[in-house]
Amino acid sequence: MKRYIITLLILFSITTTSKTNASIEIRATHMTTDDGIANNTVRSVYQDSKGFIWIATLNGLSRYDGNSFINFRPEETEISLSDTRVKDIFEDSNGYLWINTTQEIFSCYDLKRESFVDFTGVGELRQNYSHLIETSDGSIWLWHNRNGCRKVTHTPSGLESVSFTKKNGNIHSDAVNYVYEDDKSNIWVGRSEERRVGKECTAWCRS
Repeated sequence: MKRYIITLLILFSITTTSKTNASIEIRATHMTTDDGIANNTVRSVYQDSKGFIWIATLNGLSRYDGNSFINFRPEETEISLSDTRVKDIFEDSNGYLWINTTQEIFSCYDLKRESFVDFTGVGELRQNYSHLIETSDGSIWLWHNRNGCRKVTHTPSGLESVSFTKKNGNIHSDAVNYVYEDDKSNIWVGRSEERRVGKECTAWCRS
């Protein structure tokens, strides 16, 4: 899809260079459930690195290839979209889509394998997380103000993670308000006090 866009831009550039009076023609198509989209209430639209358009709706996630839609909804028998009410979509630098839902539960989709995956590595897919950042080393941090945070790393065999919660003993409180990376690649996890997690540390240290 991106190749077509680039080709059109090149042709347009040549046309406008040779003809000073060239005009731009803009065409729009209004798409609804009649065309195959999961729902007419759209919250977010995102184009991934392969050129596919992903549409977050109130009744599932839609992928558009330029011709037709494929819709994703929760499945009981396999790893799938966690909730039909999709809020936002983000692609990390390793080709994984992170899909946030109204339930504050993330789903992760591997663009290379074209399937949803267990990003926790241990089946803890129903944990609540409301926010996400990608740090400079390619790790994904998820957090929630009542559920601590989780660091997800990419390995040759897939995704692995470490959960930071009071129950696990590697965090003093589950009330995490933000995760921030400074210019020295230190990760700061904030609540009422600031605390820092070192790169290889599993325990929090006061800054």
